[in-house]
This record gives sequence, structure tokens and C-alpha cells, in this order.
Amino acid sequence: MTGQNLAAISFNITTLEHTIALPSNLKNIVTECQTLCQESQKEIRTLSYLLHPPTLDRFGLVGALEWYIEGFIERTGIDVVFDVKTEIGRLPQEMEMNLFRVVQEGLTNIRRHSASDTAVIHLDKDETQLILQIEDRRKGLREKAEPTKPGGDIGAGVGIPGMRERLRQHGGHLEIRSDGTGTTLRAVVPLTDQTAPSKQLSHQAGAP
Repeated sequence: MTGQNLAAISFNITTLEHTIALPSNLKNIVTECQTLCQESQKEIRTLSYLLHPPTLDRFGLVGALEWYIEGFIERTGIDVVFDVKTEIGRLPQEMEMNLFRVVQEGLTNIRRHSASDTAVIHLDKDETQLILQIEDRRKGLREKAEPTKPGGDIGAGVGIPGMRERLRQHGGHLEIRSDGTGTTLRAVVPLTDQTAPSKQLSHQAGAP
């Protein structure tokens, strides 16, 4: 509905520009309103895309993270290495979403608080658990992060407590280790018969 309203506003502004001879000062204001309207439409599309990325449904956790990390590197200039130790396969939909959000939040905190220009994400599993580890260098993550401000990574911003709650929904937990060289955030989620990865392998983002 909001997107439709903005589209209608944009159409009305365009009509106004072409049907009324406006003074130059008012014409500048109308042009600025049109630009703001178009930017708002773009932000809403981005918000919708990041709140539930289509790549997560199509390619699974690994493919969605590859897509997100690539965009994060382009937006921030932070060099992120994504290391997948073993074939993860498909996980329950809610678990994939929550692990995706943990990575979002972890990278957002690194960007906003750690002053680190590098990050490493490890993803691994064995027969009993899945381990997601996010490492930075320098100041590290903060235990209490402020809500994401406009222009920040959409969909993140709930801080470490929110990450703990996401993992707790699946019987998992979050470990944080920090020293003078940086911080390691380690998320551990147990795998049961119901949550173990399916035999259907996840594809990389962009694969057919």
C-alpha cells in the first residue's frame, strides 16, 4: 500500500510539473519532492527484499549469505571472507532466516562499532550441531547495539540480545570472546532429526 501511495504521489507531481507554469523556486521544490519520492520507493523495495530475501527460499542459507555478503562488501568496503567448511544443505525455513539475521546483525555491529576493515565468517556442522562464527579485528562487537539508524543495514539493529533470542528459539546459544585483537562471535545450534539438513543440497546464489 505504501509503495502504491508513493507511485500515485510521483504521478501527481509529474502531472503538476507538466500542466502548471511554476515559478523557478517552486519548480525546484517540486523537483526535489519528485526525487525524494523516487528514493523512498527504492528504499521500500530494498527493505522488502532484505526483510525476506528471495535468495533464502531459492538457494538456502549459504546462497543467501553469499548474496548478502557480496552486497555488504560493496556498500561498506569491509573485506569479508565467507568460509563454508562442509556442505550445509537445507535447514528449516525459520532456522535459515534466524541464522541469516544473526549474520546481518553481526556484520552491522562490525561496521558500526568495531572499526575493523576485515571480517571472517565460518559456517560448519557435524552430526549434532551447526556452528556459525563471525570474527573481526580491532574493537569488536558490542553487547548492546543501538537500533539501526536510517541508512544502516535494513532488517538488522536488534543487537546481541536479539541474536541470542533468535538462537534460543532453536535451542542454540551465543558465545562472545573479545580481546585486544578483536572479537569472535560463535553461534551454536543443535541439529535434531527435525532440524538436520535435508539431502537436498543448497545451491550457490546465481546458480541455475
